[in-house]
Order: sequence, then C-alpha cells, then structure tokens
Amino acid sequence: GAVFREQINKIATYLVLEAANVLNIPVNQYTSNSPPPHGQPYEGEIIHSEDFGLIALMRSGMTMATAVHELLPSACVGHAGYRYVSSEFEGSELIPFYKAVPHLRGRFCFVFDAGIVTGQSLVALLRHMFTKMEADPAKTVIITAIATKQGADLINSTFSTVNIPIFAAACDKKIVLYGSKSYAVPGAGIFQERMFGGQVTDEKKFDD
Repeated sequence: GAVFREQINKIATYLVLEAANVLNIPVNQYTSNSPPPHGQPYEGEIIHSEDFGLIALMRSGMTMATAVHELLPSACVGHAGYRYVSSEFEGSELIPFYKAVPHLRGRFCFVFDAGIVTGQSLVALLRHMFTKMEADPAKTVIITAIATKQGADLINSTFSTVNIPIFAAACDKKIVLYGSKSYAVPGAGIFQERMFGGQVTDEKKFDD
C-alpha cells in the first residue's frame, strides 16, 4: 500500500546517494544548480541533474524512479517493460510490451527494479541501453530494494566484463523453479504484491 511505497521510495533515495560514490559523483555537487554556500567552493566539475538518466523497469521500478526524480528534476527518464509470450512450437520468449528509453550517451544512469527475481527482464533492458541507447556501462548502476541471489548472479555473469554494481537493501537466497515458471519465496515473492496493494500470499509466481 501507500505506506509501504513511501518507505521504498526513501530506500531508493538512500541507495542512489550511496551509488553516487561508486560512480565518483561528488554528492554535494549534483543535487543543485545553485552556487555553493559561502566559504565552501566546489572542487572539480559541477554535475547538473540533466547529466543523469533514470530508467525504470515496469512496473515496480517506476515508483522508485519517480522518488529520485524529485532529487534530480532535470534528469531524463525512461521506462521499459517485458513479458513472456508462450509458443506451442518455440516455448517461452521474453519480449518488450513497452519501451521508451532515451539516448543516454555521456549520462550517469540509475536503473530501477524494485524487486529482482530472475533478473532476465533487467538483463534485456540493460542490453537495450548499451547497444541501442549508447549508455556507458561504467556510468551505470542498478538500484533495487530486494534481489534474489540468482537474479544478481545472472546480471553479474551476463555483464562480467563491465562490472555493473547492484545496490540492494536486501537479498533473498533463492527462487524455486517449476518448468518455465519462477516462484520466489518471501520477501521478493510478496514484494510487488505489497507495493501495489495486492493480496499477500506465502508464495507468489513471477515470470521476470
């Protein structure tokens, strides 16, 4: 519900501030375009909020990106969503159902997925960003409230040569696979249900 989303938005802001250190962005420089306080001159290049890209994986990453957009009001924003389509002859295929990601050349990119389960949708989004939208892997970090170890491992192995940091407030140890479907144990398994006010069950099926 609303209270749960509010807390997740706070977590997103804290994680972005922490991630700024990994991207070597001076925290006291990137939140404002106004001059520094008297007696505290800036050192180095001043980074403005338009130098950032906030990319959300639909739907769970959208609220986190919106919260950080208040911190970086001039940042460019993008969204993408993926789903599996089953075929009698070819099995399941992950395809985008919505994709609106801007060109990201030269920008520091925060990629939001509030709950990483298998990590496959996030891998698809990152590939699109790097190959089509000119995002720089060295300027990209992932922001999530909770991730499974399997999901994080998939991302790390897929992009092993570029080392994309994952900032997560919590990590679930496992997901359970039944055929082509993925079942996440609590908390990632019930995370999105709580976030959007659905019914909370002991075990929740996810395709991404």
